Amino acid sequence: MPANCKPAWHGVIGIAAQELRERKIVRAEEVHDSLIIAEASFGLCSLLISSDGHMLEIDNSALNDVLVRRDLGAIVIASPWKIVKDYG
Repeated sequence: MPANCKPAWHGVIGIAAQELRERKIVRAEEVHDSLIIAEASFGLCSLLISSDGHMLEIDNSALNDVLVRRDLGAIVIASPWKIVKDYG
């Protein structure tokens, strides 16, 4: 969990990560992925760059529905190759 986070937010992050798995937005076995996403969202990271195939398969719209409803920031997950292709 984020180092500079009030204890109540640890719960929000954990619940958001759990909801992402329960709604099958993130695969159930990808606990760490769901926590990474929720933590990045908490930290207002609007772009998460990953080469993890599981993360790149995530439906960003469904993902952000959960995160925003939990008062976390919207996030886009993209591969390094997509960033280079689109902006490089």
